[in-house]
Amino acid sequence: MSIIGIGTPEQAADKITQLLSKDPNLVQQAGANLAHVFYEAPLDKKHYDDCRRRLKQLYPKAERVGYIWAEINKSDNIIVVGSTYTHDLFETYELLKGNTLKKLAKAVLSDKENAALADYQSRINSAIAGAVIIPISPEKNLREAEQILGRRIIDTYGALNPNL
Repeated sequence: MSIIGIGTPEQAADKITQLLSKDPNLVQQAGANLAHVFYEAPLDKKHYDDCRRRLKQLYPKAERVGYIWAEINKSDNIIVVGSTYTHDLFETYELLKGNTLKKLAKAVLSDKENAALADYQSRINSAIAGAVIIPISPEKNLREAEQILGRRIIDTYGALNPNL
């Protein structure tokens, strides 16, 4: 599958909205709120708070509001499409996830190797431009919505990680 440049997160939000608008049945089945698709950049704590506030304003009575996201890199490609109810989209990627792995790396690898890992992790995270956020109705199954909409987005634009 080839990856087609989708543009900046702001441009990608428009392109994804236009793509999904072509199939109202798909949008209805997934429960997507295309009138309120937006983008966030950078993906940090402040923007997570802004994102949650925007979603809560759309669905004020819902205990939790889920969304589908398409993460975009600075080369204007989709990295991955996913869904969540939480802040995981706004966390940085970690090459060594978990305390045991971090302690093991510190014990086994040299200072130079650990510094190289930290540099790689920083470079990977700095390549992220932002994400397109697609609010999903609280009455819909978020995982099913991710499969429905994510497949359409990936089939059209590709993704570095096309697995849903």
